[in-house]
Amino acid sequence: TLFVCHGLCAFGRRTALDDFNVTKVWLDENPNEVIIMYIENQPNTNDAMWDTMEELGMNDMLVVRDSDGEWPTLGDCVDNNKRIVFMKQEGDCLPGSGPKCPPGFLDGFEER
Repeated sequence: TLFVCHGLCAFGRRTALDDFNVTKVWLDENPNEVIIMYIENQPNTNDAMWDTMEELGMNDMLVVRDSDGEWPTLGDCVDNNKRIVFMKQEGDCLPGSGPKCPPGFLDGFEER
Protein backbone atom coordinates (compact mmCIF):
# COMPACT_ATOMS: atom_id res chain seq x y z
CA THR A 1 0.00 0.00 0.00
CA LEU A 2 1.29 3.43 -0.94
CA PHE A 3 0.95 6.11 1.72
CA VAL A 4 1.15 9.90 1.65
CA CYS A 5 2.43 11.97 4.52
CA HIS A 6 4.37 15.15 5.14
CA GLY A 7 7.63 14.94 7.00
CA LEU A 8 7.71 11.95 9.29
CA CYS A 9 4.94 9.48 8.58
CA ALA A 10 4.90 8.67 12.29
CA PHE A 11 2.93 11.88 12.77
CA GLY A 12 0.17 10.72 10.48
CA ARG A 13 -0.40 9.24 7.06
CA ARG A 14 -3.19 8.36 4.66
CA THR A 15 -3.34 5.93 1.80
CA ALA A 16 -2.51 7.45 -1.56
CA LEU A 17 -5.78 6.01 -2.84
CA ASP A 18 -7.80 8.03 -0.30
CA ASP A 19 -5.71 11.15 -0.78
CA PHE A 20 -5.69 11.07 -4.59
CA ASN A 21 -9.43 10.34 -4.58
CA VAL A 22 -10.08 13.72 -2.93
CA THR A 23 -8.24 15.34 -5.84
CA LYS A 24 -10.12 13.27 -8.44
CA VAL A 25 -13.50 14.17 -6.93
CA TRP A 26 -12.53 17.86 -6.98
CA LEU A 27 -11.46 17.62 -10.63
CA ASP A 28 -14.75 15.92 -11.52
CA GLU A 29 -16.65 18.75 -9.81
CA ASN A 30 -14.51 21.45 -11.49
CA PRO A 31 -14.17 20.44 -15.16
CA ASN A 32 -12.58 23.74 -16.26
CA GLU A 33 -9.66 23.59 -13.83
CA VAL A 34 -6.10 22.37 -14.39
CA ILE A 35 -3.96 21.42 -11.40
CA ILE A 36 -0.29 20.79 -10.71
CA MET A 37 0.41 17.83 -8.45
CA TYR A 38 3.95 18.06 -7.11
CA ILE A 39 4.90 14.95 -5.17
CA GLU A 40 7.94 14.47 -2.97
CA ASN A 41 8.17 10.78 -3.73
CA GLN A 42 10.49 8.06 -2.54
CA PRO A 43 12.63 6.07 -4.99
CA ASN A 44 10.91 3.22 -6.82
CA THR A 45 7.35 4.35 -6.13
CA ASN A 46 6.37 5.20 -9.72
CA ASP A 47 4.59 1.88 -10.35
CA ALA A 48 2.55 2.16 -7.15
CA MET A 49 1.60 5.77 -7.92
CA TRP A 50 0.67 4.83 -11.48
CA ASP A 51 -1.50 1.92 -10.28
CA THR A 52 -3.24 4.10 -7.69
CA MET A 53 -3.97 6.82 -10.21
CA GLU A 54 -5.12 4.24 -12.76
CA GLU A 55 -7.61 2.81 -10.26
CA LEU A 56 -9.12 6.29 -9.90
CA GLY A 57 -9.12 7.06 -13.62
CA MET A 58 -6.56 9.83 -13.26
CA ASN A 59 -3.89 8.57 -15.67
CA ASP A 60 -5.95 9.54 -18.70
CA MET A 61 -5.99 13.09 -17.31
CA LEU A 62 -2.20 13.53 -17.22
CA VAL A 63 -0.73 16.32 -19.33
CA VAL A 64 1.91 14.98 -21.71
CA ARG A 65 4.20 17.32 -23.60
CA ASP A 66 4.26 17.14 -27.39
CA SER A 67 7.08 15.23 -29.08
CA ASP A 68 8.68 18.59 -29.87
CA GLY A 69 8.74 19.43 -26.14
CA GLU A 70 5.98 22.04 -26.26
CA TRP A 71 3.40 22.33 -23.52
CA PRO A 72 -0.27 22.38 -24.50
CA THR A 73 -2.23 25.53 -23.73
CA LEU A 74 -4.53 25.55 -20.70
CA GLY A 75 -7.47 25.67 -23.09
CA ASP A 76 -6.25 22.55 -24.86
CA CYS A 77 -5.79 20.84 -21.50
CA VAL A 78 -9.38 21.59 -20.51
CA ASP A 79 -10.81 20.71 -23.94
CA ASN A 80 -9.01 17.34 -23.96
CA ASN A 81 -9.54 16.60 -20.24
CA LYS A 82 -5.76 16.49 -19.70
CA ARG A 83 -5.91 18.52 -16.49
CA ILE A 84 -3.21 17.08 -14.22
CA VAL A 85 0.35 18.31 -14.56
CA PHE A 86 2.08 15.65 -12.47
CA MET A 87 5.59 16.38 -11.26
CA LYS A 88 7.62 14.48 -8.73
CA GLN A 89 10.76 15.29 -6.86
CA GLU A 90 12.65 11.99 -7.13
CA GLY A 91 14.70 12.34 -10.33
CA ASP A 92 14.23 8.87 -11.76
CA CYS A 93 12.20 9.73 -14.85
CA LEU A 94 14.90 11.09 -17.07
CA PRO A 95 14.52 10.57 -20.84
CA GLY A 96 15.11 6.96 -21.81
CA SER A 97 14.75 5.59 -18.29
CA GLY A 98 12.17 3.03 -19.32
CA PRO A 99 8.67 1.88 -18.42
CA LYS A 100 8.80 3.00 -14.80
CA CYS A 101 8.42 6.52 -16.16
CA PRO A 102 5.13 6.58 -18.04
CA PRO A 103 4.08 9.58 -20.13
CA GLY A 104 2.90 12.30 -17.81
CA PHE A 105 5.25 11.46 -14.92
CA LEU A 106 7.62 14.41 -15.00
CA ASP A 107 10.66 15.11 -12.88
CA GLY A 108 10.01 18.52 -11.41
CA PHE A 109 13.60 19.70 -11.38
CA GLU A 110 14.30 18.48 -14.92
CA GLU A 111 11.37 20.18 -16.64
CA ARG A 112 11.82 23.57 -18.23
